[in-house]
Amino acid sequence: MREIKFRVFDKKIGKIFKAHDLRFTAEEAIYEVCHDTIRDDGGKHWEFTDFKEVVLMQYTGLKDIEGKEIYEGDIILGYNNPHVVTFADGAFYLTYKNSSVRLSITCGALKIIGNIFENPELTQTTS
Repeated sequence: MREIKFRVFDKKIGKIFKAHDLRFTAEEAIYEVCHDTIRDDGGKHWEFTDFKEVVLMQYTGLKDIEGKEIYEGDIILGYNNPHVVTFADGAFYLTYKNSSVRLSITCGALKIIGNIFENPELTQTTS
């Protein structure tokens, strides 16, 4: 069974963080994230943010060749091109230009080279 977890891209800060707690109410949806900053007392800084300010990305359950967890929005180098990990119709896909292939353990040696939020220019490169 695939582990269910998420990360978020915080639009205000411009960084990706692990989402530690997701809460939904009738009026809003908020997430709790532990930022990299440390408080004066040595504790972690926790911040609640409205979902309008973030992009939620789900973990695929797979890891790249270096053991990094693959999430929606990651840019993966595979099949000699940069592919973006997308989610549609209940499945994860590697998308490049106008084509996509379903992401699975049989996709071979894939390597995360960035993500579409922090490194959009990587979708234009080839190797």
